Amino acid sequence: GNFLGCFGMVAVPAELNVKWKGKTISFSVTDDSTVGDVREEVERHTKVAIDKQKYSPKVLPVDDLNKPLCEIKFFGQRKKPTLNVIMIGTPEPELQAALAAAQQPKPKNTMKKQTRNRTEDKQQSKSASFIKFETKLSDISTLINQIENEMNANTNASVKKDTAQKKRLGWTERLTQAQLKLDALCLPPESEISAEERTTLRKLRKQVVLHAEKLIVAIE
Repeated sequence: GNFLGCFGMVAVPAELNVKWKGKTISFSVTDDSTVGDVREEVERHTKVAIDKQKYSPKVLPVDDLNKPLCEIKFFGQRKKPTLNVIMIGTPEPELQAALAAAQQPKPKNTMKKQTRNRTEDKQQSKSASFIKFETKLSDISTLINQIENEMNANTNASVKKDTAQKKRLGWTERLTQAQLKLDALCLPPESEISAEERTTLRKLRKQVVLHAEKLIVAIE
């Protein structure tokens, strides 16, 4: 069926652009290339393990690594010589670091109080762009917290295996969406916010990103 599947397809190599964490990784793929070939190439460039790469659109099935690209509509019926996908995933070294950090007990309450007072002091002087970014980030963070609450609520329940599987898939899906939103959330330009505000926003975004990654690791 392979011949038929690829029959009449363009055999010209395509340029695949994989956008990841603000970078673009470009390489050529042919119709003979497999899903595994692409994921291996991406792993080489990003250090994100093959099974930890998530793609949007979902055109590179991790459970079908030997599938030739020409059998996938996105590649086989392409109209242009270049194709773009977004990849989400954390490099292995960073994942290990995040896991190690997650295992460290955190002094919870003291941090909260300090931040709260500091936030109140700053409230007067925040720029409009800062508040806008912070609001968007807070919305994404709320989504992630909701998923975490659902996960915690479900750990003790005796759920059927397939139901649990469905729930896990649902959480992963929603966390991936949240990560895509975080990926698309750009810091305001330097003309609009101060350097200090920029640093604060970058730190806040990193916390939310790590939170999402920690939950994805927990699901898997």
